[in-house]
Amino acid sequence: MVDWDYQGKELVKVKVVNKYGCSSSDSMEVTIAVKPDAQFLWSLPGAAYKAKFENLSTQAPVYFNNATGGADSLR
Repeated sequence: MVDWDYQGKELVKVKVVNKYGCSSSDSMEVTIAVKPDAQFLWSLPGAAYKAKFENLSTQAPVYFNNATGGADSLR
């Protein structure tokens, strides 16, 4: 079972079984990234029912290997 709450490497396993009882399974190592640090500023700029939010959240870059073996960034 994968613990998605903590960064690190985990093994995801899947198994499928069809209606005839035939099955297949596979696994893949995944890297769980550091959780983002959610930070927001808010203000009430004069309107009775409107609020203004500014996103100040941060997250470390997330890298993965694509099908050709290179590295890509999700940042």
